[in-house]
Amino acid sequence: MGSSSTEKAEVSRVEDASQNTADDGLRDHPKTWSRTLKAMVLANLCFMAGISSGLIALVQDFHSDFHEASKIIAYCVLCLGLGAFLWIPTAVVIGKRPVLLASQIMFMAGCIWATQATSMNSLLGSRILGAMGAGAVQAVGPAVIGEIFFEKNYSKAMSAYTASLCIGAQGGPLIGGHLVEAKGWQWFFILLAILSAVNFCTLLFFCPETAFNIHIDTGATGADVDADILDHTTGLGRRQNSIRTWRQNSFYTRHPHVRGGGLRQWALSFLLQIEYTFDPIVILSAGMWGIVLAWVATISVICNQLFAAPPFLWGPSELGNWACTSLIGCLIAFPIAGPLTDMVSSYIGRRKGKHMPEYRLYTLIVPFMISSAGLLLFGYTYIKGSYVGPAVGYAMQAASLMLIPTAVLSYAIDSYPYDSSEVVALINAVTHLIPFGLTETASDWLMRVGVEKMFLQMAIIQWALLAGLSLILIIFGPWIRTKASFVHQRYGAKRFL
Repeated sequence: MGSSSTEKAEVSRVEDASQNTADDGLRDHPKTWSRTLKAMVLANLCFMAGISSGLIALVQDFHSDFHEASKIIAYCVLCLGLGAFLWIPTAVVIGKRPVLLASQIMFMAGCIWATQATSMNSLLGSRILGAMGAGAVQAVGPAVIGEIFFEKNYSKAMSAYTASLCIGAQGGPLIGGHLVEAKGWQWFFILLAILSAVNFCTLLFFCPETAFNIHIDTGATGADVDADILDHTTGLGRRQNSIRTWRQNSFYTRHPHVRGGGLRQWALSFLLQIEYTFDPIVILSAGMWGIVLAWVATISVICNQLFAAPPFLWGPSELGNWACTSLIGCLIAFPIAGPLTDMVSSYIGRRKGKHMPEYRLYTLIVPFMISSAGLLLFGYTYIKGSYVGPAVGYAMQAASLMLIPTAVLSYAIDSYPYDSSEVVALINAVTHLIPFGLTETASDWLMRVGVEKMFLQMAIIQWALLAGLSLILIIFGPWIRTKASFVHQRYGAKRFL
């Protein structure tokens, strides 16, 4: 391995796509695209992620029945996750670009339907359709990031993507609350429909296909794949043409790196997802992300019960203003999450003399310290009549929506670089199954035990899961990864792909 400065120079040259290659195939790998082309793809994913996550933010303000409102949110969250089971096999067969375009049309149709909804069931149906469409970017997006960025930049790119999800989900109440009071609740979905139409156009022209098939040895990490690409692409030669790369991967009849295979390939890819559902890395990573997401969603469900009732008597705009404190927490965590994960991973890798995906998980100590403390602050200050303390506590909890996904998703992509689409999609799906049951019962839980006890229970559960699951992966992760890769390769659906 060369010196640090030499390695950085090599990576920089490859990322600028200024190299001719000994291997013509790897020279066109998306990781060697220009920074401009990579930024263009990432910007589209972030735009799509932001508006897709905004669809669940305000429905609780449309109706006075807290149980019915929580049902709409719960089913939206569920369908965001379950959509991955349909979109990932479809992306394998036809490519990620067509999937993103088709799903955006579905999301836009759901938003238009919502503007015309005249009953609770009609609104629920429109939200389910929109959530199924929105699920595509949450399943495919992280996989695309893993295909175009080098391992050393995973976390930075993932933090930008995760920030977009948080801005959409946590900023929705702020925008929507004022729209509800000024124009009526339908205007929230009119705005989403307009934004989705704009995003469809940007996807059509500025989001090329990123699929690229290369042979990866069993058990190889993202760093191993990057090293192989660098070995074959570093050297003197002509500059890769970004316009040609964009044109070839945006407008084509049959992309050379999309697997195809029709219904048989779709079924095998679907079975591969089911197989990965039981992978320990998927389950444990989803458990950490899922519990944080569940408590943020739970707070969004019960905030009406807490602040629309006496003594506060808040309307939609006041609730929106208060809820934006969670957005502040996400924005504070944004510049920290990605660079911190990459920095810690690189530092430990240099000290140990080799890179391991588990090094990314050491940064989970930060959300472990602040998120549950935020829940305790929320519960104990609310019962004293404060809304400032709960706002700060909500922001502390929401900050973990930046910190935890950045760590666990980049860890998963690094652990399974070839199957990153399936792994990330399954983490996303399992993550959204956890809030489904908890948010649907949140209102009844609050009525049964009260605010103080409810938030104490939430904090204890979260502390236990974050500590236990992260330690298991840090200590036993390499062994789990090696054994799981062997099982997938020898006995799983990959034998037939």
